[in-house]
Amino acid sequence: MMIDQIFTGCFHAGIGQEDLNNILTTVNMTEFSNSMWRARMEEIEIPVSKVATKTMQDALNEAWEGTLEIQIGQPHNTV
Repeated sequence: MMIDQIFTGCFHAGIGQEDLNNILTTVNMTEFSNSMWRARMEEIEIPVSKVATKTMQDALNEAWEGTLEIQIGQPHNTV
């Protein structure tokens, strides 16, 4: 549905309700109400947050494993 894509795009791009409503007004379309905006953002926030958390955790694990490989593979210089 196009409305879902609009809200998902706004969420990813960091576009707020006022900015989106200004764009819609410029192209002579109906603005989104506060309640509709909140409801849509709550719908997409949870799935997007889950994906972002998993991606971040995967990146941290990958970085940690790379750090361990470097520490194990190279002798430590002690003074």
